[in-house]
Amino acid sequence: MEYALVSVAVLLSPGGGLAGNLASLADQALNIPDWVRDRYPNWLDLPEQSGLEFGRTAVLTGLAGGIWGLDPFLAWFDWRESPEDIEDRLRRIPSRPVMSWTKSPDSAEGPTQYPSDTSAYLREIARQSREAGMALVSITKGDSYALCFVPLNRTDLLLADAKTAGFTHENDCGLELIDP
Repeated sequence: MEYALVSVAVLLSPGGGLAGNLASLADQALNIPDWVRDRYPNWLDLPEQSGLEFGRTAVLTGLAGGIWGLDPFLAWFDWRESPEDIEDRLRRIPSRPVMSWTKSPDSAEGPTQYPSDTSAYLREIARQSREAGMALVSITKGDSYALCFVPLNRTDLLLADAKTAGFTHENDCGLELIDP
């Protein structure tokens, strides 16, 4: 299971140095959790969590970017957030695919009309992401969820290793692809 969590950390990362940092953080969270809590008290001071649960939290915290002063590589949402709010935060993810999610406010067709149904909006983002070679990944935790982008060629291994690492709804931390 430890290797699966490290694999998930690397597969969710956009690459570069962050992949190594996330892999190390996952390994340290599993093997020396007290050291991780001491090192990142503002981010990972969660004494009630242990084992894989703490490891999953550490990976998601690392992807949020703030722990290392980086831009986020995932964005967290509440279930009640609108498509406009979702789009605003997804645009801040540097690893997002280049897409034309919305029209310019001064376009000939007028400003974007967002669907009122958030799930329809997410399916459209997933469709455009796939056209750009990326998958839209959803990670649920409690009553919120995170979205991030992963290259399509990583998704099969990501889903298999995520399940092994306990990214399941039974563990209150599900990971799945959003289908177009």
